Amino acid sequence: MSLGSQPGQYIAPALAAIGVSWPIAHAAFGHGWASTIVGAALLILAGWTAGRLSLASTTWLQPRKHDHQDAGRLVELFETRLIPALERIADAREHPSTSTLPVAASRAEVAVEVRKAIEARRWSDADEAAGSFGRQFPDDPDAARLVERVAEGKAAAAIDLRGKLGSAQGVNDADGAIGFRNELAALLAPDDLAGIDGPLVRWLMGSIQRRLRSGTMGPDVAGLAGKIADAFGSTPEGASMRAALPTLRRSAGLCPRCAEPYRGVDDACPKCLAATVPPPAFVPAEGPEPEIELEPVPPPFHEFD
Repeated sequence: MSLGSQPGQYIAPALAAIGVSWPIAHAAFGHGWASTIVGAALLILAGWTAGRLSLASTTWLQPRKHDHQDAGRLVELFETRLIPALERIADAREHPSTSTLPVAASRAEVAVEVRKAIEARRWSDADEAAGSFGRQFPDDPDAARLVERVAEGKAAAAIDLRGKLGSAQGVNDADGAIGFRNELAALLAPDDLAGIDGPLVRWLMGSIQRRLRSGTMGPDVAGLAGKIADAFGSTPEGASMRAALPTLRRSAGLCPRCAEPYRGVDDACPKCLAATVPPPAFVPAEGPEPEIELEPVPPPFHEFD
């Protein structure tokens, strides 16, 4: 193989790699200044590659082993690092994440984000961070371990919340029981949550009935009824409570709609009535008014002439 043909076999792959990465740069950065800078950098790198290999072909008389290695590493750099990085940037622009987590730059940073989210019980962030690790490093064995850590954290938190829920019921803390149940809703599968909701909503309905029988009807009772209706609206008990909610609020001196203090006789407080959209005004149809035919009035009847 002649010396003059050796640079060409490396220049061509390098230029081909740059030709592939140029449209990817446009997809990743659009057609603004960022795309221009990336494109210029690619062209400068192509010129440097061509110049260096051409200089080697005219200066050196014998092919050297490290020349092949340098050119091969350059092509490998394009194929394994630059082009995949630009593809990931383009994919991120097309499918932006809604997570509030910062973009992690290393495996260690993602693992730290997962640990912090688990400790703070930010389960949506923990799921997103573990999933992000798997997408960035799919071949890393830590990807499966991080997902397992999130699952273990959820299971431990669910056990803790179940205990707190039972304690709240033991001291008749209905508001606390609903709060712990709502936290469990983010951790349990629908079937598991349904197994908790059934007994809990019946216990809450009994708490409301006991307060009503004792003659206690204040804003706190109406507020509890509203929480039951919101948390258990898909159950028969929750639907029944939602239907009775306006009456309970009015009895407690609250607006039936917004639950703000109101003891008037109207259907709702002035603020709610003002926000109600009035019905559209009647607009008569254009054109002549239709003629209405009236039947003639019979003469008065006289029994005797």
